[in-house]
Amino acid sequence: MHNNIDTTHHLFSLPDELFIENVYIYTLQREADKAGKKYFLSQLREGLLGKQEIFYILKNSQEGKNIHLLNKKDKYYHILHKLYKIPLLGYLLRSVIILFTLPHREIKRQKAYAQLEKELYTLHKEKCSYDDFYTITQHLNLNTLHLLKKLPKKILLCSNAYPPNFIGGAELIAHYQALELKAQGYEVEVFTGDFNSNTEHYGIKTEIYEGIRVHRVKVTPDDFDAGDINFIHPHIEAHFETIVTTFKPSIVHMHNIIGLSVRLVSMAKAHNIKTVMTLHDGWGFCFKNTMMRNDGSFCQNFSECQKCQEYINDNNADIPMHIRQDYIKYLLEDIDYFISPSHYLKEQYVKAGFDTNSIIVISNGIDVEKFKLPKIPSDKIRFTFIGYLGHHKGVKLIVEALKYIKKRENILVTIVGEGPLKEELDTYVRTHQLETYVAFKGKIDNREVPTLFRHTDVYILPSQWPENQPVTITEAFASKTPVIGTDFGGIKELVHPHTTGLLFPMGESQALAASMQFFIDNPQKITEYGENAYHFIKERDFSHQIQQLTTLYHAPLLLKYHKKPLLVAYIGDSTDTKAQEKIHLARLKHKNIIFIPLSWLTEDMQKNAITWNVEEDLIVHH
Repeated sequence: MHNNIDTTHHLFSLPDELFIENVYIYTLQREADKAGKKYFLSQLREGLLGKQEIFYILKNSQEGKNIHLLNKKDKYYHILHKLYKIPLLGYLLRSVIILFTLPHREIKRQKAYAQLEKELYTLHKEKCSYDDFYTITQHLNLNTLHLLKKLPKKILLCSNAYPPNFIGGAELIAHYQALELKAQGYEVEVFTGDFNSNTEHYGIKTEIYEGIRVHRVKVTPDDFDAGDINFIHPHIEAHFETIVTTFKPSIVHMHNIIGLSVRLVSMAKAHNIKTVMTLHDGWGFCFKNTMMRNDGSFCQNFSECQKCQEYINDNNADIPMHIRQDYIKYLLEDIDYFISPSHYLKEQYVKAGFDTNSIIVISNGIDVEKFKLPKIPSDKIRFTFIGYLGHHKGVKLIVEALKYIKKRENILVTIVGEGPLKEELDTYVRTHQLETYVAFKGKIDNREVPTLFRHTDVYILPSQWPENQPVTITEAFASKTPVIGTDFGGIKELVHPHTTGLLFPMGESQALAASMQFFIDNPQKITEYGENAYHFIKERDFSHQIQQLTTLYHAPLLLKYHKKPLLVAYIGDSTDTKAQEKIHLARLKHKNIIFIPLSWLTEDMQKNAITWNVEEDLIVHH
């Protein structure tokens, strides 16, 4: 503590970190609250709480005068100082002061944001670049200009796959965001995995893809194997460290990073970079991502992962599944904001123990104009499925539903995609003599999708797992195509029965057939529902999404009050019976404790851990 700092003049002349430390010590310190200091330091660095602003509050505001800790000659100082020494009363008093002070600052910031957003929109319409801002914005008020100069300009997007080598909708969303952010004047780079690279394993190459600088690290299917360590890869982390050091991003925005490394989160925070993560499925608490049990039922208890898989392999050592899940959740504590495209997925993460206040619902955007193409007329009702041909997508239900359809000669079902069910689907179609009504197109380039929807009357997504916000549904809506979907998960937030499409109970092929029959018997509803779907998604296009996203980029960091779990780093075999019993008892007694292999922790993480030798049952370090 810098007790020699008695005047505002000396305080104001301090370097940033010492300034914040002293403001924290003298005015806002609470017992064992490191988060408070971290919060104010982050606010200062982002330009959201500058020295001049803090100085003004302490010097002139009524709240600042009431604090009076900067003037030890003041008669009130001694009274407050004594009150602060009383544990409970002092804590309450400081908390009350904070509650009266911070909302005032927040209101001012929000007003500045609103003004800033309006001015940025005007500049964007005039196609001005960020380099032009300082000459164009001389008329702005000082508060707005101060914020403007501090806006994050460099965004690093992280995704375990990325176009043109992508797996599904999550990777497309990452790419669309990169393109739109670049168009709005941000400098954007991408860090991703690549199955198709011809470099050696974990080799890296950098290329320009559709105007975006993309760093691709060679990965293999083993890097994604849920039975092994698919969430820590030191070679990938080394590449990430190099890129962060050279690119110096203001924001690291992560999408799916299993197969890369979850430690990218803590690495970004070590550089004091704001972290944002878009959630696309349940990977943050479900090692299978799908929240589905092995028997196909939906998981209702996210603490029972061992019922699907008891152990994972770590260099021939068995690690209990709960340790893997605890580790990932522990690292994700360093994410500043999560983005969930659906309310449903947010509810699942909150149910799994994530902080509801840190999860912001922002719908995935869509380029409406890209899909605004006229339909190609046909004398048949054309149903289409696009996606991975796996059990969880429920695609077999479509061909099974055909046996319940009347007048099948009036329909055509097109199945687009690849996957392990392809051969089984082929066999089923041939066996039941459905070749006339079913066409398999295999995998197509994403650039062909708008054209495919020109030849589609109704899109079908019969998922057997809780989808988040399927990109194919938003694409269908943008092309004025109604959707038949499973009455489950995030699909229900898009498909409104008899408005934008129809819903049917999960796994029921006969109910799916009834929905298909409805459109066959009422073809006029295809146009009506398609128009409704278009107007629904038009209000959720990329411009709306990116506006919300950039607002979040500029938002102040959350002050997280909850404590991180007590971290116990263990050495030895955690599957030993006695060790398992001790871990189990400790977890029952202490709800906020986790056990992690020492080898999984970085040096910084080890500093905050108790080290336990399982075999000798010794606490090695605290």
